[in-house]
Amino acid sequence: MPRPDVSAERKPQILQAAMTIFSRKGYASARMDEIAEEADLSVGILYWYYKGKVDIVLALMKMDVEPDLARLRSLLDSTEVCRDRLWRFFDGVGESSAAAVKLWSELYHLAAREARVRKQLFAYNDQYRQIAETIIQQGIERGEFRADLDAPSAALALQALFDGFLMNQTLSGKIPNLREMARRSFEFLMEGMGAKL
Repeated sequence: MPRPDVSAERKPQILQAAMTIFSRKGYASARMDEIAEEADLSVGILYWYYKGKVDIVLALMKMDVEPDLARLRSLLDSTEVCRDRLWRFFDGVGESSAAAVKLWSELYHLAAREARVRKQLFAYNDQYRQIAETIIQQGIERGEFRADLDAPSAALALQALFDGFLMNQTLSGKIPNLREMARRSFEFLMEGMGAKL
């Protein structure tokens, strides 16, 4: 009799354990045997699912990013004002768990050394930027933004603003009134884009 496939249970169990260990020790200091112990699995079972820490990190990135990208893609067909749709890129600033913020900070450092992490990170960033660019282009066509606005440049500025807030939060801990500060910065960018109220 074939054994039942328990991948649907094991993978989230391993990823949650990895988040706990990475949060506690940092990526560089974490060991696979510690992740296995936290997940209450043997090291052999852990290696059956993930060949190393980089594979775990890639799975964590996917788990974190793909639902968010799906949510943002749903904004592309909305009839809502483009400015309001773009604000949703910022709506989650400050709401990520401390463990997730710490992990993403380490991912950017890891990407400088690990080609697979860098490639996946760039691919996700491109998808975020393309969604923003499409919404901005829709805003230009609807007359909600300046007619001479360069959508790719504006999308990059929006992404840089968002990433800057996340990195500042990572480096300095909890920023007082982070969401309000993000909102004000977003409004400055929207004014520069000629957004109509």
